Amino acid sequence: MTFTLMDREDKKIIRDYSYPIQGRRIVSWLTIPFYLVLPIFSDSVDGGVNFETSNVSLRMLVEAFEADLAKDCLENPELLEILRNKGNESIEL
Repeated sequence: MTFTLMDREDKKIIRDYSYPIQGRRIVSWLTIPFYLVLPIFSDSVDGGVNFETSNVSLRMLVEAFEADLAKDCLENPELLEILRNKGNESIEL
C-alpha cells in the first residue's frame, strides 16, 4: 500500500510512503474461538470479515504511516514547514 502526500494545487508529489501488506488468514470453523480471544491479547490478530485485508492490517499500515510522517517531520524541518504552510485543504493523501 502506498500513501502519497500531494500538493492539490500543482499536483506535485511531496512524498511517498510504501508499506507491504503481510499476513495470513486461516478460514475454518475451528478458528472461531481463537478469533474471539486472541484480539484481547494481541494487536496483530483480528477476526475480521474482510477476506482481502484485515482491519488490523489496515490499522497497522496507518499507524506505520503516521509514525514515519512524524519522524520525517522531526528529521526534516523543510517537510514540516511545507505541511504547515500548505494547510489541510492543500494537501491530498
